[in-house]
Amino acid sequence: MSSPGAKAITVLAVIGVGWYTGVKFWQPLIIEQLRKDGNLRDDVYIHDTSDTPKSWEDVRAKWKSVVNPEKPDPIKDEKMIQDFKNDEKKVIENSRNNN
Repeated sequence: MSSPGAKAITVLAVIGVGWYTGVKFWQPLIIEQLRKDGNLRDDVYIHDTSDTPKSWEDVRAKWKSVVNPEKPDPIKDEKMIQDFKNDEKKVIENSRNNN
């Protein structure tokens, strides 16, 4: 037999998982309906889910592009390196000015 503490932890875990999955399931449906009705408030931040994959094929394609990129973009890499060097120069200048 298990102890009352273990049973309580199990019940709390089940309640927590149920609440979390319920929120994840119902939130997009409720937000969509509020948008349709025109009742969605502008002062409340809503997490944008437009970049979430729509199917498992989208997930696989995104995973493949991250894990095994066929052609890295050299222009993007050069720009990132240049931005890093510029930021490094600014940090060095700021540290010299503060001393």
